[in-house]
This record gives sequence, structure tokens and C-alpha cells, in this order.
Amino acid sequence: MNKKYRLINYTCKILLLLMFYIVQQFPAVMIEITVLLGNIYNKAWPIYIPFILTAIIVLSFMITIYYKTQRITEKKIINLKSISYITVACIFCIALNLILLILMRNDICPNHNVRIQQNILKNVPVIYLIYSLLIVPATEEIFFRGYFINWLFSKNQKLGVVISSLVFGLLHVSQDFIYFLSKFLLGLILGIIYIRCQNIKANVFVHFFNNILAFLLPLVLVYLGE
Repeated sequence: MNKKYRLINYTCKILLLLMFYIVQQFPAVMIEITVLLGNIYNKAWPIYIPFILTAIIVLSFMITIYYKTQRITEKKIINLKSISYITVACIFCIALNLILLILMRNDICPNHNVRIQQNILKNVPVIYLIYSLLIVPATEEIFFRGYFINWLFSKNQKLGVVISSLVFGLLHVSQDFIYFLSKFLLGLILGIIYIRCQNIKANVFVHFFNNILAFLLPLVLVYLGE
């Protein structure tokens, strides 16, 4: 009976994760709608309202669920030891982006999400920056580290880091293996930060820093190549 209960409990958690992953994707859906409305209404500012409201609601909802369901008790402050972990993680992100950016194939677009983001950047650059630098780091960290490790692997956090990183990479599916590898390794870095710092805000900062790098480094490399 105990084993049956654990199986049911585990299955329910996985189903909840799937549901919350769909919720986490709502801002991405709304931003595509924003681009569509921008083409119809010539980028009038009211078209941004549905995306902004959706992003606020989703982020608030995910934060509330995270703090009400966490099994790995979060530290209230980020101490000096955590800051040292964050600093090292940021250095690894720089190295990861520099090395893998060179190895990535230039003849294909990495995946569907990247194509969408390129279209968003072209049509609504301000919304793209809000989404990629603020909404994505917060919601992805709450989901992949805050929910995934807490709900499924609170008793084996190291295994949770590996599995969540693998899922993180697979959900950024691509024709380019290097692109998948970059996401998997980023997931490992962020997972380690989570179990070492035990503060989701540390994760959000490192993810935010990585996304800035992903945006700026190609521009810098192009500039240096001229």
C-alpha cells in the first residue's frame, strides 16, 4: 500500500509539472500574439497589454506556488559564500557561451524557439528584452529548479540536478547537438547553484546574466570580426 501511495503521489507530481510547464509557456504564446497584433495594428502600444498582464499573472502565480510547496527550505538571504558560487557560475557561463557559440552551426537556426525569438526581436524589441531577460529567467528557474528538484528529487538533489538539466536541454530541442549541449550544461550550472545557495533568486540572477551574454556576445564577435 505504501509503494502504491508513493507511485500515485509521484505520478500526480509529474502531471502537475506538465500542467505548470504549460502555464510557464503562456507569456511566450502571448508574445507571438503581440507580434501578430503588431502587424495588424501597426504596433500601437495597447497591443502590449495582454502580454504584460499575462506575464505578471503567470510570474505571480508561479512564485506563490513555489513558496507554498517547497520542500528544500529556501535561505532568506544570499550570504558571501553564495555570492562566491554565483560569481564562479557567471564565469562558467562566459566560458560556456564563448566556446559553444564558436562550435554551433551557422547554417541552421538552432530550434523553433530561436526562430520565434528572432522574429520577436525584429518586430517588438522592447517586449523581447523584457521577456528574454526578466520573464524567462524567473519562470524557467522556478519551474526547472524550484518545482522540478523540490517536488521530485528533494531527497536526492544531485540526481535532480542531472535529470532537470537533461529535461531542460531536451525541451530546447534542436538540430544542432551543440545547442542542446549548451542548454544541458547551463542546466547543470543552475542546478548546482540551486542546491548550493538554496535561494531561487541566485538562480534567476545567473540565468539573467547568461541571457545577457547570449544576446551581447554574438554582437561583440561580429564587431571584432569587422
